[in-house]
Amino acid sequence: MMAEKKYLTPRLIITTALLLLIILYFFTDARFSLIPPRCIFYSYTHLYCPGCGSQRAFLSLLHGELRQAVSYNLLFILCLPLLVYSALIALINVFRKRELVRQIFYSASFVKILFAVAILFWIARNLSFYPFNLLAPHELI
Repeated sequence: MMAEKKYLTPRLIITTALLLLIILYFFTDARFSLIPPRCIFYSYTHLYCPGCGSQRAFLSLLHGELRQAVSYNLLFILCLPLLVYSALIALINVFRKRELVRQIFYSASFVKILFAVAILFWIARNLSFYPFNLLAPHELI
């Protein structure tokens, strides 16, 4: 019984911390606050990495602004089902003795495809002509 408590405690702590982080993001405007970290890659190169705009996209989703979230980071929005799937499996595993495995993430082809998509998105969002310039993080008017 004691070993079971040790096993569950780190996962419950992580789950609680993630929920608190989501609440913090809900009440913090990532565009103007100093709390969320800034992109180091963009700070030095003035080029957008695949993750640039993800914090603002997440905040927009928390407030129900899907169009604004897409304008900040389309790749983040497209990968959201994978993130939700992974989070749900992790949450389910907190309460199960026999863990569920995230099968999709253990496929070599999945990893290669996701990596290729991220690289192509990284290149495309830094092109300055239409329609690729729409992939750069921006505010909707």
